[in-house]
Amino acid sequence: MIQMRTRTAILLMIGLCLLLVPLHAAAAGPTVIVAASDASTASKAQAQILCKGFKDDQQINEAFNRLPPEGGTIQLTEGTFQIENWIHPKLNSNFYGAGQERTVINAYNPSRYANPIHLTRPNVHVKGFTLRGMSFFKIRTNGVVIEDVTVTSVDINGVRQPTDGNGMFFIWVDNPETGDITFRNCTAIDANTHGFNMNADRNASSDSWTIRNLRFIDCQAIRCGFGVDAGSNSEFSCGFDIQEANNLENVYMINCLAEDNWENGFHFEPGWYLGTKNVYMEKCVARNNGQRKPAEAPFRDSYLSGWYVHRNSQLKNCVSINNKNAGFFAHDGVNTTFDNCIDIGSTYGFKIVKGCKDITLRDCWSQDAKEWAFWGAFGDNIRVENFHQMNMGGKAVDGGAPTQSNIGWYYHDPQYHHSVSNSYFDITGYGPSIDIMNRYGNGNTYIYNRATSQYPIPAHHDIAPKSIPPLPIAGGGGFTPPVMTPTTPGVVTGGTYADAKAFYAAGGTAWSRAWEASEISTIRRYLGEAKSAYTSCLNTANAVNDPANGANLALLKSISTAYVGLADAALAMYDGADVYAAGRSQMTGGSFGEAASSFQSAAERFAGSKTDFTRATATLQSVTYAGTEYGDGTAYTSAIVPILNGKASYMGEFSAYAQGWQHTALAYQASAGGDRSGFQTERQQAMNLFAGLRSSAAFGADATANYNVLAGLSG
Repeated sequence: MIQMRTRTAILLMIGLCLLLVPLHAAAAGPTVIVAASDASTASKAQAQILCKGFKDDQQINEAFNRLPPEGGTIQLTEGTFQIENWIHPKLNSNFYGAGQERTVINAYNPSRYANPIHLTRPNVHVKGFTLRGMSFFKIRTNGVVIEDVTVTSVDINGVRQPTDGNGMFFIWVDNPETGDITFRNCTAIDANTHGFNMNADRNASSDSWTIRNLRFIDCQAIRCGFGVDAGSNSEFSCGFDIQEANNLENVYMINCLAEDNWENGFHFEPGWYLGTKNVYMEKCVARNNGQRKPAEAPFRDSYLSGWYVHRNSQLKNCVSINNKNAGFFAHDGVNTTFDNCIDIGSTYGFKIVKGCKDITLRDCWSQDAKEWAFWGAFGDNIRVENFHQMNMGGKAVDGGAPTQSNIGWYYHDPQYHHSVSNSYFDITGYGPSIDIMNRYGNGNTYIYNRATSQYPIPAHHDIAPKSIPPLPIAGGGGFTPPVMTPTTPGVVTGGTYADAKAFYAAGGTAWSRAWEASEISTIRRYLGEAKSAYTSCLNTANAVNDPANGANLALLKSISTAYVGLADAALAMYDGADVYAAGRSQMTGGSFGEAASSFQSAAERFAGSKTDFTRATATLQSVTYAGTEYGDGTAYTSAIVPILNGKASYMGEFSAYAQGWQHTALAYQASAGGDRSGFQTERQQAMNLFAGLRSSAAFGADATANYNVLAGLSG
């Protein structure tokens, strides 16, 4: 019997696993325009659905119900939409307003404070309006992008209403498919709860506790939380509460602002039971957080900090200004790095306490700390490299001498009242003529430098706070519905290096998830996401004008090009395997002509896969890592190139094997039709192809068996 090679162990190769990020392609399907009751006459004339100015949630949900299964777009006109209940966007849909200053959704229902826009179906894109009053976003799915949206508890009459949600942007994890969520240019302001809140149902399966691939770009949380007596639904309200009971994998935050929030600006709940992987924050600002809360020093039972972080995190070029407790507060932290981070005017610049280990401060600054620039207690392997502290107040404890920074004291709590060990401190201090830091603990190295004159703090990032957009003018302006044409997902014309890097991270994340998956359909889906992300990275990088990051951008372009090719190679391989399997079934059923066509198509796809593998490998080998922030990639290249060459060789052999089957099918067809000459010609071509594979490690045994079977046929 001729041997049919089955769908073998196909792929996957090692991926570039970086951080986070989802992609959202424009939804297919029709656009349904919904007009506000106070929209212009011209806008109403274009609308398919007209709202009445009360219970408009009914008309908006009706619009979603009109969309076909493949989805579509719900486009709100300018004006104010009054809702009293939940809004339910549909699978694969867009939900667009006319702009934050032109479209308002105002929620008011005194009998029920929870009236969310409830996202439970995947692949939803929300954009372009302001959400006011008793409403918020509740997200329990994947593939969500929300951008250019402001949410506030202040209604259209200027009254701050109760909002019965954990956050104005609230992710509730109660299923294993929660993630791939992007917030871009989203603002929570004057909210009676958290601005952004992530939480989980710990009564659900442990597979349902994790949010994967979470991205915040240009987002702000301002004046979130007012205390219970002042109308908040919790005494503990933060700007960005990224982790409560949920696990986290791949969080990416760029250029975000947390200002004047009741508790912390950026908060990650500590706890050994919480899984936290790959948290990256860059150019974020935390300002004046905790100042409204009446708690007083020493803040033992309060947070009130710019950042409260812990495990597997990196903060880069982040700035804390005048936060009531600490600028940067790590508790029970592990494997966390602060690079070039600055605190100005908080009580403590950097507070690394209560069971921290493997924490690094690199090129960080503290200026005008009210007490200590750096405070460490009960820690191990804390590295403070090239730290500058200036004009701190200094503080003495237990009758000892005051110091500019401190290690070893923690409120006399017997569990944490210990110094740090096996740590390194390289500190330059300017300010009061007191010791730079005390020397407690074991195995520590101290390098202290005393600056004799004040030095300027480095130029640092800043972000201006946004305000609540003004109300739209009733009947003002007109509305031009968008032209829904397909675009390359995620491309930002003239974008930034950070945008390109985010898409690069998205590609790595999707590639990693493809590598980890076992179901072919799941692998294909993640390969498609990886290709989209790397394509977006390439297109965005090509649009960026940033000479300072020229080397970094060149690397992103090269590797993205390579991995687009690798995704194409892998997808072509799976497609070829499907067609090959169809040919096998057709052979078994005696449909030899159809089988030959399928085998030919499979061979062409396998050959294309080989070409894509070869081209991508050459591109990877041409990548230059010198002068980039990505380190030396030569070891990575050396490791992956043989794997990719092996895949290319395998696909070339599979193409020849499928061609052998193509001519075998044609030989059987000729024999069935009595065409002996045609049979002999096709049989010989098949035998030649199988003969060429007899030394193949992958196909040799099957090819040899097939050759022998064909050689024994008389036709």
